[in-house]
Parts: sequence; C-alpha cells; structure tokens
Amino acid sequence: MINGGYHTLQFTLIGAAVSIPANIAEGYGRGMGDYRRSAQIARGSLMELETEIELSVRTGMVKKADIINPWKQCQSVGKILTKLYQSLKDR
Repeated sequence: MINGGYHTLQFTLIGAAVSIPANIAEGYGRGMGDYRRSAQIARGSLMELETEIELSVRTGMVKKADIINPWKQCQSVGKILTKLYQSLKDR
C-alpha cells in the first residue's frame, strides 16, 4: 500500500459523504429550481462515495465484511434521494 493511502482514502470518503447533505441543504436554501438540481448533485456524490467504497475493497485497503453496513446505508440514502428528486420534479 502507498504510504498514507489509507488516510487519503478516509478523507476522500468523508468528503463525498459530507457533500451529500450539504448539497441538499444548499439547494433548499436557494429555492425550488436549485433544490432539484442539488438533489441530482447529491446523488452524484453518493455514486462517488459508492465507487470509492468499492475501490477500497478491490485494492485491499478494507475487507468486504467491513463495508457491508456502510454499503447498505448508501443504498438506503440512494432510495431517499431518488424519491426526493421525483417529488421535486413533479412540482
């Protein structure tokens, strides 16, 4: 493993995870049009987070068993974001 690679991954994962609710909050504060767009951006951040989790397993930085709960949480958040976007699209 590259020296410091694990810590770099931690910061990247945290950044992606934090950006999900931050995008939603920012869009909500700006108004309906931005809220819809921000929900899409939050979904993109979630996809980034899922990709980083997957890559961390594939590269051997973490064990698959260690990411089962975070992965399930990502799936739940994805469903919520999809419903949020759909509800905003109908307005």
